[in-house]
Amino acid sequence: MTQTYFNAFQKINYNGSTAVNLTLRSKILDNIKNDASFFYPYTIKDGQTADGLAYDYYGDSNYVWIIYLTNNIIDPYYEWPLNTIEFESFIIQKYGSRAEALSETVYYKKKPLDYYVNIYTNEYILASVYSPAVNGYQFTKVTIDEDIKINAYGTMDPAIWLAIDAYQYESDLNENKRYIKILDRSLLSSLEKQLKETMNG
Repeated sequence: MTQTYFNAFQKINYNGSTAVNLTLRSKILDNIKNDASFFYPYTIKDGQTADGLAYDYYGDSNYVWIIYLTNNIIDPYYEWPLNTIEFESFIIQKYGSRAEALSETVYYKKKPLDYYVNIYTNEYILASVYSPAVNGYQFTKVTIDEDIKINAYGTMDPAIWLAIDAYQYESDLNENKRYIKILDRSLLSSLEKQLKETMNG
């Protein structure tokens, strides 16, 4: 986060030290945060930095604070996606090695299952036991993903449950950080003004 951003915040005394008051940051977007037309979705590319994105979109890397603010990012190091090299280093540091992470099951996720559903009665039959000769032909095939997760323990039926290892778990967490929103550049001056008024109010 840039010095330009922190300069706008009020200073407070915290345990005998001067600190930046971050408690007011949530007020800045109150007037626009519920209007989806002011934002658009963006997927962060591998290796793309926040200040690089700010430069590409707003024309100035100092506007990185807008990206952090609109996505409620407080700690850019932990809340911004790691690039491929950083991620592999993180895995080794946390788990000892890539192999160790791959061998550690974190949780089980219920697999999406194929069913046949009766178009007239809504009766569901697992695809593995469905038979047109027995059940008739008024069934249509559907796939249901219940998104059920349980903590790892013992060995779960692999036909129903998918084991998620630590590497996949961490990778999913990292990938989910790529999906952010960007404030429309036309609101740039308005947001800067609101920042100063809020932080100096």
